[in-house]
Amino acid sequence: MTTRTVRSSHSRQFSTAQSGSGVKQTPEGHMYPEIKQRGYYSDILVEGADTELGDILSGPETVQNTLWEVAKEKHTPYVHTFETPQLEAAHDHEVEHGPSTAITAISDFPEKSYQPKVQLPYFTPPGQCPRKIEIERRKRLYGKQDLDVLLAREGIQTADLMPKNQPDGIQHVQLNADSEDPAPFAVYLPLEVFDNNEYDCRTPQEWLEMGLENGIRKPVPGRALVPTRDNIHHLDPKDPSIEYKWHDVGVLDYDEPSKLYLIQKVNNRGRVVDSSGKTVVNGGLNKDGSRITLPSQYWVPRVRLYFRAEDPELFAKRVAEAFVKRKHTEALLRYNLYIDCMPMEGVGELDQASLKKMTEWAKGAPALAKDKGLDDYIQVLEKEVNIDFCRSMNRIIFDKTVQDDRQTFAFVTLPDPVEEVAPLKG
Repeated sequence: MTTRTVRSSHSRQFSTAQSGSGVKQTPEGHMYPEIKQRGYYSDILVEGADTELGDILSGPETVQNTLWEVAKEKHTPYVHTFETPQLEAAHDHEVEHGPSTAITAISDFPEKSYQPKVQLPYFTPPGQCPRKIEIERRKRLYGKQDLDVLLAREGIQTADLMPKNQPDGIQHVQLNADSEDPAPFAVYLPLEVFDNNEYDCRTPQEWLEMGLENGIRKPVPGRALVPTRDNIHHLDPKDPSIEYKWHDVGVLDYDEPSKLYLIQKVNNRGRVVDSSGKTVVNGGLNKDGSRITLPSQYWVPRVRLYFRAEDPELFAKRVAEAFVKRKHTEALLRYNLYIDCMPMEGVGELDQASLKKMTEWAKGAPALAKDKGLDDYIQVLEKEVNIDFCRSMNRIIFDKTVQDDRQTFAFVTLPDPVEEVAPLKG
């Protein structure tokens, strides 16, 4: 067996052959320990080696990466971790928000019950206004307008809309005192008689369906002309002690025969609730068919009810048109009363020759010739014809007098002339 001489880093030669223990001396006289070649594992394979080796299976200690545990459910943070502190109710008025039509308070009205009707397609072509934006614009526009102000622009005061009975039954009027209203008579005809339903953009059923939400029909928001006090149901609606104003209401139901809507005033929190504090739904009908009756409920016609989802300017014109028609009709009724009160003596009667000729023509009918009581009926008809003739003559005299002195008779409204169209034949 040959040996190999190895030079260390200190230029010292040493042998890799097995050698015994001890100290060796170099030729230069330096002493160094003898290097012994050992078998590491074979030297410790004896009893009690585990105490010398330690834990050789675990390997070195390392720091584990725990980033993968973030995706686990137990390490996901809860939502309340990101909640912001709630503002106190006392500081809510100090917070300024931008314009919005969203319902921020507790409300009994569905969101869609405020949406106006627009004639726009659901698919918007390029360059056109989207349907949702147009709806939002109209909601903001309608919400800014005041119905009392719009009626005032039309020359109408809310106090003049409802007819009132005179306390003593006698009305004291000063004629021609105001050039704009020379006949300031109090109104006495109901306004709904002159209502024009062509202004309506929805049918009564469509208005009520705007309150449908999850199969329950909730109230529809609006404003109605109703009494300010709710303890006057036993009084006549024309009682002069009743004061009428526009109040925020919820529309509950509609009666087709009477053409009236059932409405209920909102409380001080803007809600429509019953005596137990629950929202009045399905028109206030119970399961047994009975209806919830409250002092704040009224049956009103359409002209006295404004829906929040309709154009307030258009509704003001609707009320103004009915108001003007009623005023004109009452003026024509007074005009006919003036003529009826004129004396008929000395006006003249219908020419007897003309009357006799009409009688002979009437008797010429085969069915009337055999009637034995025809002469009695003819005498009654002659009186009516003479009265109508005298009234026509008084009307001609009255119209001529009024037209000659319009300043004195400014309180009189003459009817519009009717042009008679001549028939083509006959």
